[in-house]
Amino acid sequence: MEESSFRNGMETEFFHAIIRIDSWGDGTGLINRLKDKDEIYSIFHIMGGASYLLDVFCHDKLRLRDLILEIKQYPLNASTTVPVVQSLNTQKILRVFKSSRDFNITHYLGDKIYGFIWVNNLRHDDLFLEQFQSDPRIKSILYLQGHQAFLLEFMAHTNEEVFRLIRMVKGIDTVAGAETHEVLSIIKYRGVLQEAPMAPPRFIIPIQETDQIITI
Repeated sequence: MEESSFRNGMETEFFHAIIRIDSWGDGTGLINRLKDKDEIYSIFHIMGGASYLLDVFCHDKLRLRDLILEIKQYPLNASTTVPVVQSLNTQKILRVFKSSRDFNITHYLGDKIYGFIWVNNLRHDDLFLEQFQSDPRIKSILYLQGHQAFLLEFMAHTNEEVFRLIRMVKGIDTVAGAETHEVLSIIKYRGVLQEAPMAPPRFIIPIQETDQIITI
């Protein structure tokens, strides 16, 4: 991921963030609203302390704020004003250290195990990065604002691979904590909905080619 892109020689800045949502009840209405939002580039249904992970690009912080407020107001269903979102956590993406530019949603439709590890690394970030830059299980490495500074996106073939990866992360001296969220399903990935996985990627705000940005 990165916060800027180039079109016709001009640089366009984005406010790029990860949003984790914890919801309750039937999530169909929530997902139908989220997947139609242009700013929400990818949606992962995850296990763990949250229900969904969103990859979000906004023009600026004010638009992100408005998007967050809008999501918090989504009702549980049409007959109530009770919000479907229980909690929401936002982290700005400061830097991308690794990404898989050629990935598309079909990579996630097989029988592989994929997910995310949030890591609280206390110091020596360069040494931490060296251990994962060339690891084929790690598809993305993001540096975030907040308590858990690193987000590792992984893909593995077996539970044993995942077990060894988590043990490796937790075994690093500078790591004070790690939280793993396995992905249950991909709802939207790089602008493409799961129900139409062969559709070309799209990015709408502003209109530009998908390969001009980097994302998870």
